[in-house]
Amino acid sequence: MNALNTTRVPPHTQSSARQNPDPAVATLLAVAFEVPDGGLDHRVDLAAVALRPAGERYTLVGSLHCVLHAGMSAALIGERCCLPLDQVRERTPVAVALTVLEGYLTAPPYLLVTHQAPALGAVIARHAGACPALNAAHLVDITVLARRLLGERCPPNLPSLAAQLGVTTAPRSTRTAMDAALTGALYAHLHRIHHGRAQANADARPTRPVSNERTGHPQISGIARAGQEVRHGQAA
Repeated sequence: MNALNTTRVPPHTQSSARQNPDPAVATLLAVAFEVPDGGLDHRVDLAAVALRPAGERYTLVGSLHCVLHAGMSAALIGERCCLPLDQVRERTPVAVALTVLEGYLTAPPYLLVTHQAPALGAVIARHAGACPALNAAHLVDITVLARRLLGERCPPNLPSLAAQLGVTTAPRSTRTAMDAALTGALYAHLHRIHHGRAQANADARPTRPVSNERTGHPQISGIARAGQEVRHGQAA
C-alpha cells in the first residue's frame, strides 16, 4: 500500500537555477530511503522532511512519505501520488517517488542531507531529467559532517549518533520516516555546534588597534560615554 502524507514547501527565496548551499539561506531537505533486496526498481520506501532556517534553529515546514512497488497499477499510483498517467506508466517506483518529491520543491535553494549520500546521489543522477531541483541541490552526508566535527567520537549509525548527542524526535510510523526526521534533527544540532565553535573562535581572536595614518598612533575605533567601561571593543 502506498502511504503518502505531504505538505507543500512554501516559497522562501526566489527560484534560481544555481543552488546556494549556505545553511542560513537554503531550505534543509532531509531524506531517507530503504533499499529492498530486489532493488529500487521494484520497490521504494522514501521519506523526507523539509526544515527552514530561523536564526540558529530550524522549523519543520513539510514532510513526505512515499511507498511504491512494481505490483501497483499505474492508475492507483497516479491517483495516490496525484500524478498524470504519462508520468507513471513505464516508470520504476523510485523514478515516480523522486518525481513526487520534486513536485514539492518550488522554492530553491535546497540543502539535501542524508546518511545514504552515495546511494541517493547515484539514484538522483540516474533520474536527473525528472528531478532537476534535487539534482541541483547541494548533497551533504550527515555521517561525514558528524565525523568532521566530532572526530573519532563519532558513532557509525544514526541512532547511536543521536543518543550520544542527546538528539530526540517524535516517534514515526516507519523506520524511513524516523530516519529522515532524525537526519534533519542531527543536522540542525551539528549546525549549532559548528556555529558555536565559529563564534567562540571569533570572540577569542585578538583585535588589532586602528592606527592614525598621519601620526601612526593607535586610535579608538568606538566612542564610549564618560565613565563607561570598554571591554573587547564594546562598551560595558
